[in-house]
Amino acid sequence: MENTPVPTTDNPYGLEALWSAGGLVTRSVLVLLVIMSLASWYVILTKLWDQRKLKQSARVAEKQFWTAPSIKDGVERLKKGDDFRLVAEDGLRAASHHDGRLTDRIDLHEWITMSLQRAVDQVNSKLNSGLGLLATVGSTAPFVAKRNSPTQRRNCASRWQRRRRHGPRDLNRFRPDCWCVNDFRARG
Repeated sequence: MENTPVPTTDNPYGLEALWSAGGLVTRSVLVLLVIMSLASWYVILTKLWDQRKLKQSARVAEKQFWTAPSIKDGVERLKKGDDFRLVAEDGLRAASHHDGRLTDRIDLHEWITMSLQRAVDQVNSKLNSGLGLLATVGSTAPFVAKRNSPTQRRNCASRWQRRRRHGPRDLNRFRPDCWCVNDFRARG
């Protein structure tokens, strides 16, 4: 195991060198970082798409809903499944269901406001889904990558010590294939 040659690559700082010279921990950390990156990009792109779609439907709702002669006609003008239509339908439903013993003590405007707030909260909840993943990845990714640093340093030190045993001629041909090589050269 001690005399196994280290694979040489054109770029000692690239991904190919990291993968070929890295051990199990290095490779697993790299795979974990790639998975976290792909999940983050998925959330970012889907949120961008959702936001774009919501802005388009807001423009349509502003033109069609507010120019309607009545609220019911305005709701009918909106596209089915649209978030703005769902909020407006909840408001209409709240206005029509404000007759009963439980709602006698609640004013109509408060009842409709509570219903509209619940509908808006549902839309916001849908828009906020996935942000927890972004926060988790953003807060843990630096530490996952940093956790690999002691392993890289240990591997680099062992390679440096192996090369040192072979004499100064081998040290002159040494290619710095790890980031901590200058630390070990300074120590001698």
